[in-house]
Amino acid sequence: MRIRRRRLSVVVVVALALMTLPVPANAAVTQVTGTVISEATGLPLLGMSVFTNRFGDVTNLSAVTNIEGRFAINVVPGDQRVWATDGAHHYHMYSSYSPTTYNDMWWPVASGTTANVTIKMRRDPDEYHDVIRLAGTDRYNTAIDVAAEGYPLWTGVNSVVLACGEDAHIVDSLSAAGLAGVLNAPLLLTRKDSIPSRVKGCLSMMSDTLDVYLIGSTAAISAAVMSEIEAMPTVHEVFRVQGQDRYDTATAVAGRMDQLDGNGTPHANVLIANGASSNSFYDALALSPIAARMHYPILLVKPTTPLPEATIEYMVNELSSPRVYIAGGTNVVSEGVRTQLGGAPGDRLSGPNRYATAVAIAARAKSAGWLPGAQPVLAAALPDAVAGGVTAARKTSPLLLTRKDYLSTEPWNYLWGEGQVYSYGFILGSSTVMAPTVRTQTEYVINNATGTP
Repeated sequence: MRIRRRRLSVVVVVALALMTLPVPANAAVTQVTGTVISEATGLPLLGMSVFTNRFGDVTNLSAVTNIEGRFAINVVPGDQRVWATDGAHHYHMYSSYSPTTYNDMWWPVASGTTANVTIKMRRDPDEYHDVIRLAGTDRYNTAIDVAAEGYPLWTGVNSVVLACGEDAHIVDSLSAAGLAGVLNAPLLLTRKDSIPSRVKGCLSMMSDTLDVYLIGSTAAISAAVMSEIEAMPTVHEVFRVQGQDRYDTATAVAGRMDQLDGNGTPHANVLIANGASSNSFYDALALSPIAARMHYPILLVKPTTPLPEATIEYMVNELSSPRVYIAGGTNVVSEGVRTQLGGAPGDRLSGPNRYATAVAIAARAKSAGWLPGAQPVLAAALPDAVAGGVTAARKTSPLLLTRKDYLSTEPWNYLWGEGQVYSYGFILGSSTVMAPTVRTQTEYVINNATGTP
């Protein structure tokens, strides 16, 4: 498989080089204008270079730069294949969805001008790259692209979990992955007082009887936003899952998970993370694929005792001797908190920093059979990683953390020690959030890992 992928990569490089060749002077051309849209989301692909391939002759190129994903291209009449690239990802025409004027993967272009063509494109990351960047223009768009990787075309999506993406309220999203897992739903972000247009567009493309779960009180997601969602014709019902504070909201999410999953059967395991410090929020994110796949709730605590009253009440009244897994070292969640929760010393998943803690969580998740997959997801920034846990869970794979400028030593050593078991991986966020070096280094590790640390 790796040999095939490398060979295809060479083909693409040659194709991109051929794009600079001029159209033969004696060849008839016809101008085509239109829009390229994503097969996964149905939304325009921006900043793409579109080119066609006619029997190996790649001669047509157009930069797609406007906000509608529009392009104009001179094409030699005849049967074409349509490709697109943004320099990191490559796309081809989506074969299963073809307008009647198309012939499967071949696109017949007649003489004359054709306007307003819509070309639906599918990304081929596993053929062209070992590590795929999932990124949008901001945290809200990144969450969409991350979620769409887990739910292509939003197929089978009857519910969606919506959390506030603003820094002041993003803590409420830390426990949301478990609920998304129970609902088999993507996790998206919204602003407090307005719904980003692409988020609203995605909601309109999901089920005709969509249930939407808002995480947090009106201080996090306003009543106006809730009303706007309720008024959407495709939305069946909107539920608000909230508590008086972040700790109470986490238990409210856990309670809703109880109601929806197993008819209220108490969870066998509980995941604990520090919810008091933004520097420790990353530990909860590393736990989120486990929560989403195994339906274990994430409860938030302070670094030292006493425990939040909401946490105590939920642990005592709703659970039956659960096994407690704690993310982070004793400086993040103290021994006093562990003892009061009834957690065993060996169930503290931690390292000297967030990167090592995420590795410890990934290692335990693999050994326990929770996340046996081979498509690791890497994140550097909290907002871009919120939706990543649910997508990682869909791929039964861990969420690892890294620095933004280079692949941190901890995930590097972990992936290297695993050997060549990974098919490909994902990095979350734009190049300003995750430098190109991170992708390059991660790809190197995946392809060259020896299995020895």
